[in-house]
Amino acid sequence: METWREKSNHNNQIIISTLSAVVGIVLMIVSYDSINLNDISRTPGFMLGIFIFILGIYLFLMNSTQEIIINPNERLIKINDTNRFHTRSRTIAFDEVAKIKIGYLGKNSNFVENYYLVLTLKNGEECSLFGPGFYGINKRYLAEERKDRLWKYLKSNN
Repeated sequence: METWREKSNHNNQIIISTLSAVVGIVLMIVSYDSINLNDISRTPGFMLGIFIFILGIYLFLMNSTQEIIINPNERLIKINDTNRFHTRSRTIAFDEVAKIKIGYLGKNSNFVENYYLVLTLKNGEECSLFGPGFYGINKRYLAEERKDRLWKYLKSNN
């Protein structure tokens, strides 16, 4: 089997952070003209705009890239998370994985669904792979395909 290598979509995170900052600015501009001491009902809109703007800037600064390398020859899963300030790496041996589950983040009612893999290690620790925000798996069958593919790698004897 060949090495399975995936890198997160950096552009999705930039779009979301930029959109958040722009929405925050628009809310602040729309609410600013209407703020006065006698009409406190419009101040929450301005404060929400500040919050969303700061959140967008934070997301932009903390924008990170995740790379997952599944190497059947070395029988290792390597996870590298890199942002503007640091890099964090983790290595998991195939033999440490007890089971694989599919994690879910979102709600059907607002049409925001994200699926990802959760490795349960033999020591009970859980580790997420292909996490929401990095890969954008919004269909369960795609997560099932990744789960099946990963099981094949874990069970191979290379």
